[in-house]
Amino acid sequence: MNRRRFSASAGFTLIEAMISMFFIAFIVGELAMVSGYAARSTNYARRISEANMLAEGVLEKSRNTAYANLNTRFSSLDTPADPIMFDLTKDGVLESYSETCVPAAPSATTVTTICTCAAGGYTITRTISPAIPGTATPFGASTGAAVDVVVSWTATERVGGVQTAVVKDVKVSTIRSKF
Repeated sequence: MNRRRFSASAGFTLIEAMISMFFIAFIVGELAMVSGYAARSTNYARRISEANMLAEGVLEKSRNTAYANLNTRFSSLDTPADPIMFDLTKDGVLESYSETCVPAAPSATTVTTICTCAAGGYTITRTISPAIPGTATPFGASTGAAVDVVVSWTATERVGGVQTAVVKDVKVSTIRSKF
């Protein structure tokens, strides 16, 4: 009978196998952390892109609205209907969102109007004020208006090991001439 004898270099020892399993477990754990971070980053980038799309859409609608109607709401109740339209659900159907506008300080010389709208998980705030800040010029008497659009949403972040709700926002602005 021919028996072969195994030398010490013919296989792995138990310690070598345990060390290699430790390294594999470490690498798999790191990959899991990286994929979690990548998923959070992708979600955040998607939210920023959607918020930018909303802000630019509302700002473009403000640019294309008659100056006299700039500080009124964009609504499906207007005649003719002029709502804000977006496809946030990505189903190919445009949803309309109506604003609510209120003067910042109700008086005969109100200079700033704030319009708000909820669209999906976002809050859109459009602020219209005279282009000359610090003056008490009413909107109708001004030759230009500053239009600021802020789109905000609530996100959860891990701060010091604790999940915390944080408000994130995107802001775009333009100056609109009366003439």
